[in-house]
Amino acid sequence: MTYVLVSLRGDKATQDADEFARWFADRRAPSAAFHEESPPHAEVREAASKTPNALVFAHDGGGSIRAVEGGPPWADAQTFASMFQGARVWVYACDTRSDVLEADLAMFGRLAQKAGVRVLAGHCGRVKLPFLLPGFPVIHEDLYQALHRAFVAFLEGEDDVAALRGAALAGVPLGRTAAVVSPWLQQAMNTLRVLS
Repeated sequence: MTYVLVSLRGDKATQDADEFARWFADRRAPSAAFHEESPPHAEVREAASKTPNALVFAHDGGGSIRAVEGGPPWADAQTFASMFQGARVWVYACDTRSDVLEADLAMFGRLAQKAGVRVLAGHCGRVKLPFLLPGFPVIHEDLYQALHRAFVAFLEGEDDVAALRGAALAGVPLGRTAAVVSPWLQQAMNTLRVLS
């Protein structure tokens, strides 16, 4: 399994996401990785043309993704699709999809998929990556491991949302850890939608 990793690093939320992205990359090395506010489109396009499988961590805002909430866009749906033409991409960002069909037709995820992204996983609602819980490193690790399982399943070709949610929730230890991990994880995974 190879993939391209794009982590738009800017504000606190995307820095937390980048912490996870680096942790993930240490366990599943990407063929190319971009950890910056605005990676060059041409370089990302070249990497994705060789490896049409990707994870992207960012903010969504008005049909484009960005490193800073309310900041300048990195890519609108058309530009994004030109970089990830024919690729499978999970965009871990808020509101890239909608549960309401009429609204979803104008959302980033639907537009990017229509413009040529082969499979697009996105989120309808707010999502974030867990920040370090002081004094609870085991819980933090369990959250990371759960997301790791879901992302790996996607990168290996899984498109079924229920299967991706199941992969995330499988292996969450019972007890106090589950009481913290499961609700947070279920909230994040309940926003997941996949267009294929």
